[in-house]
Amino acid sequence: MHLSTLISIGLASIIFDTPHSHGHQQLLRGGDKLSRNESEVGSFQILPLDIPLDRVFDVQWNPPGYPTLDTSFLLPPFNDQWTTRDGHYTFAQKDQDGVMSLVRKKTDGTVCSVFEKIDFRAISDEVLMMEGDTPDLVGTGFGTLIKGKSIPAGDEGGTWNTTEVDTEEIAEKWLMKNFHQKGSSATSINAPIEFCPWSDLFPEDTPIVEGGEESLTVVNGEEVQTAIEAIDPSFHV
Repeated sequence: MHLSTLISIGLASIIFDTPHSHGHQQLLRGGDKLSRNESEVGSFQILPLDIPLDRVFDVQWNPPGYPTLDTSFLLPPFNDQWTTRDGHYTFAQKDQDGVMSLVRKKTDGTVCSVFEKIDFRAISDEVLMMEGDTPDLVGTGFGTLIKGKSIPAGDEGGTWNTTEVDTEEIAEKWLMKNFHQKGSSATSINAPIEFCPWSDLFPEDTPIVEGGEESLTVVNGEEVQTAIEAIDPSFHV
């Protein structure tokens, strides 16, 4: 395949226009927030949480998740499955409207966005259930489970007695109880937070130019080959 053909169909379509067979949202929505490479402009408070990677999972579940939550087929969070992960998860809260985002803080200190908006659904002493980038109704987003410190980490599913999360403060208290970084406080970011797949595949020094929300114009074909092979080793430009 020639580079010009790759550019015409858009790199984002290669990476993201695949069925989501693991969660309840079957296809990523082209042109939607999920296909953007940065969050909206604004300032954010990064909560002082250190949530290990092996405690946050994309899951099959039973919306709305209460009074009983059943989970199975646990995988890394959907928008963070494309590359080797490092660091830990936490949340960013937008100063303008208070919207909460799931983010990953990497070992080099940079922060990338997994979900631009999350909605907390169900809670127990052991687990916190949420949905990422929910378009409208409960059960239509990316079901994501956080396992608290009172149960083992790892990708084993389970069933828990839960209650509805009717205020965000309840979820925040649970998160602080389980994962607060002692001696730390929230930190500010006064810039867009880059989407994790782009952040991992295209470091800041990679020569790319944005060409719209659903396509990229790439300066160096070798960079394209490397990025795509990280997802599909059989693909050749």
